[in-house]
Amino acid sequence: MPAYKSSTYVADSDSGSDTEDMAFQPPKHFHKVKPASSFPKDLGNKEIWIIKTPHKFPLKDLKTLPISFTSTSVANGPSKFDIEGKTFQINEEIFSNETENRKYSVFKKKGSSSFNVASEPVQRFYNIRESVTIPTIDFDAARVPRKDVEKIENLRMRHFPTGYGAEDFDEAKAPAAGVKRSSGEDDLKSSKKAKKEKKEKKEKKEKKEKKEKKDKKEKK
Repeated sequence: MPAYKSSTYVADSDSGSDTEDMAFQPPKHFHKVKPASSFPKDLGNKEIWIIKTPHKFPLKDLKTLPISFTSTSVANGPSKFDIEGKTFQINEEIFSNETENRKYSVFKKKGSSSFNVASEPVQRFYNIRESVTIPTIDFDAARVPRKDVEKIENLRMRHFPTGYGAEDFDEAKAPAAGVKRSSGEDDLKSSKKAKKEKKEKKEKKEKKEKKEKKDKKEKK
């Protein structure tokens, strides 16, 4: 960086690097744990395994694991086990290649505040899942028979799709002579008649009141 005569200056945006300094941020749900006090320098005939468990899994109650080295899926996996009233099953996650295996590493403690990546690779990765038994459902007993809506007879179709008319649908034709109208049509007709009569009565009353007011003014 060039020397400046003053401690205050305006930096050129093009002169700097395009990269930004990013501080490390732990992943979501990260919890700080106390590291192991020691790690063997030579594992001998032992292997490094990673076991993934559900949230708040009672590890203190887990004494043994029903491991199967021949299972290829959940269906032929090891038997299930119960802890604190819940059922769990463990299955091995098979690494497809060496690159996927390198995603997981173990850190060895070096000094009081630093760590080194262990040279020994993770050999196996196991996943413990809670197993939920779905009860058998009697669908015949659970189904409620459908009740059809009462069908009204002799209804006429009065609205048609674009390009069609009343002559294109039998439902749009007027009922033949002698065909009894449905109760629904009769109720609709009676309702319209009652509204018409009410309106006529109201108009007659208004005309009568206007006439009486007019006669009173002329007498004065």
